[in-house]
Parts: sequence; C-alpha cells; structure tokens
Amino acid sequence: MIEFKGKALLLLVFILLLSGCSKTNENNQIGIPDKQPDKISLSPAPTEKINNTASGLFSDIDNFEISNPKTYYDERFKFSVDYPEDWESYAGNSSETDTLDGDPQGGIDIYINSIKDDWIYVYGQDGHISIPSYGEGEEREEFTTNEGISGIIRFIRSDGKVKLNLVLEKEFNGVIIEAEEKNFDSNKQQILGILKSIQINKQ
Repeated sequence: MIEFKGKALLLLVFILLLSGCSKTNENNQIGIPDKQPDKISLSPAPTEKINNTASGLFSDIDNFEISNPKTYYDERFKFSVDYPEDWESYAGNSSETDTLDGDPQGGIDIYINSIKDDWIYVYGQDGHISIPSYGEGEEREEFTTNEGISGIIRFIRSDGKVKLNLVLEKEFNGVIIEAEEKNFDSNKQQILGILKSIQINKQ
C-alpha cells in the first residue's frame, strides 16, 4: 500500500512538472514581439494635402528668370545651381560627419540679396535626406525644376521668418532656406529661379 502511494505521488509530481513545461512553451510561442522602430517616410500620408506650387508659395511669380546668373557646379555631388551674380555666396560648405542624418553632405550657401542672416543652402548628400517637420502651420507643395526633377517643398511662416525645405525626387539633393519674410518676399522671383535652375548629374 505504501509502495502504491509512493508511485501515485511520483505520478502526480510528474504531471505537475509536465503541465508547467507546457505553459512555459505556450508563453514562449505567444510572447510579446520586440517593438520595431517606427519608419519615417518623406512621402505624405494618403490624406495629407499637398498643394501645387502654382497655387501656393510662389503663385504670384510669373517670371522667375535670374538676373545676371552665375552657375555653381558641385564636383562631388554632381549638381549645379544658378544664382544672381551680385549675391554673395560661400561654396564648398561640406561636412563629413555630424549632419542631420549622419551622412556626408556638401554644397553652396547663397545669401539672399547678400544679407548673410538670410540664406539658401543648396546641397547634395550621400544618404537619403530626412527632415523633421516644422510642426503646426507647416504647408507642403509639389515642385518641379526646369529640368523636370520633381520634389516636395515644406515651408512655414512664423515670427516674421520663412523657413523652407525642398527635397528632390531621389532624396539625395535638397535646399534649405531661412530668411526674414520681408527679404524673402521681395526676392521671391530670384529665389524661385534658383530653385528651378537646379540640375543633377550635369557634366
């Protein structure tokens, strides 16, 4: 009788152990998946409104011909841009590290009407350009250069300033503008001409 009770006790322990293993396996199979980082896309969400440039920021500009154009060509990133010859500029603005995306970039700073606090940075980059949102009040527009390169303009008017980002279609070339509203608006024809003139892989 004692031997029978001993065997029954061993059987009970075995069943309990087996049940515990089963629950462990079940939990491992169900589990909680590792959280994947959110992917950030430059493409707008399907419901996000994007205006056409013709009805947006530059809608009042009919003629965007640059007066006395001068051409800058970037040997490394293989793009060119025209700008007014009498506007000051600084070419060769480049960085190997510590850029917004951690990718080497380089280009030219063009100072709007030669005012150095109001600038246009036209650049190329080794990696895809990723730009944080300006937040509430940001507007987006489609854009096309004279060469037929499409892109998206993102801009905001705030505190008397205009801030603008243009990322062109393959996301390796872009433009950043920061300027006083008054200086920006009085030179919009030339600024649009600069943006329109960008060419990529020009030899």
